[in-house]
Amino acid sequence: MHSGKFISFEGSEGCGKSTQIERLTKRLENLKIDVIHTREPGGTKLAESLRNLILKIKSDINIDEEILMLMAARSHHINNIIKPALYKGSLVI
Repeated sequence: MHSGKFISFEGSEGCGKSTQIERLTKRLENLKIDVIHTREPGGTKLAESLRNLILKIKSDINIDEEILMLMAARSHHINNIIKPALYKGSLVI
């Protein structure tokens, strides 16, 4: 089993996380490092659909429903993108 690496960027909206992630991803790709750039919520077709649904109907759902949708998106993302990439030995951002 190969073990990849997982890098997570945390911070408030608009603080530059996406910019730094893009810069790091390009740098690693230039170094020929196997890197997967993904986001959460999102990262898979299903998770992106749930993300869009949450943003679209935000006022029509309660916090419990929103959390359940976010956790479903997260679970799908982890099981279908993150875990397979880490198992393959990739670096996941």
